[in-house]
Amino acid sequence: MQSIADNLRDPSWWFTAFVAGTVASLAAGLLQGYLEARFKLFWASSREKRERARLRRQERIDAWSQSESRVIIVLLEALLSTVLMLWVGSLAVGHVNYLRLRYGIGGLGVKAFQTLSTWHAFWLAAAWLFWLWLVWKTMRHIVFTAACVRQFCRSKDLPPPLP
Repeated sequence: MQSIADNLRDPSWWFTAFVAGTVASLAAGLLQGYLEARFKLFWASSREKRERARLRRQERIDAWSQSESRVIIVLLEALLSTVLMLWVGSLAVGHVNYLRLRYGIGGLGVKAFQTLSTWHAFWLAAAWLFWLWLVWKTMRHIVFTAACVRQFCRSKDLPPPLP
């Protein structure tokens, strides 16, 4: 930490940082035209892929919002997904609390994982990664469900449940 503070006080460090930033800015300016020409096809294809994905999503929303029973199924799936996410999250938090009580671990730093066995560290990391994936999937499912409910309400001339 002291060496960092010494480097920040030294004017030669600031001059080196300024020169390096200027060179990087010039290089980026020179390469910009080349990179735009090179990746033009890539950006166009990714734009087309996003448009196709948006159309597929809209088709799914239209299909699932045709009847009240389909909307209820989507709502139940979102509810079950949320319950599963909360349950796995509570198991992961409970596992951390168990390890803290059993091994006296105060946090989840590198030192904490050094005191754990390989299996404990693996399952703890796997539980947290699975939980993060579930959070992501649940949020996507909730957004899809909200779109289905809005589409259903519009098709039946009902007021939307939420603004």
